[in-house]
Amino acid sequence: LEYILSIKQSSVMVISHEPKFLNKVCTHVIAYVDRKLDYTEGNFDVFAAKKGLTKDQLDAMLSGNHSFDTRKKGEDGEEDGDEDTAPKVSAPMAGPPKLSFPIPGTMEGVKSGSRSVLEVKHVSFRYSKDKDYLLKDVIAKLSL
Repeated sequence: LEYILSIKQSSVMVISHEPKFLNKVCTHVIAYVDRKLDYTEGNFDVFAAKKGLTKDQLDAMLSGNHSFDTRKKGEDGEEDGDEDTAPKVSAPMAGPPKLSFPIPGTMEGVKSGSRSVLEVKHVSFRYSKDKDYLLKDVIAKLSL
């Protein structure tokens, strides 16, 4: 968290289901609505207030079960018809959309790309004391 908060001149894409964390790190929220990106300046609470979300809607959204799409059946060229008919599927694109990141430079003081720069042993993680561990007794090494 401290590292993310220390970043001032860059953008960071954060995907989380924890509103308190999102409120601490987000200065802007971008949501996918009606096949477009909807931009909100402010933290997660500002975003939720702008959308007028109820607690139930927030819970559903954070668990991946809520859509912001407002288009109804028959709009945007979709055919009206039986609810049992399968939705139209667009033709496949030539390839998947791509994100590209710059190739990182060398790290000061690190001369080897295969030697570990970070090592952790017996690390466990859970969101709170009443939740099950997502990671338990993990051993990991990070090399460049």
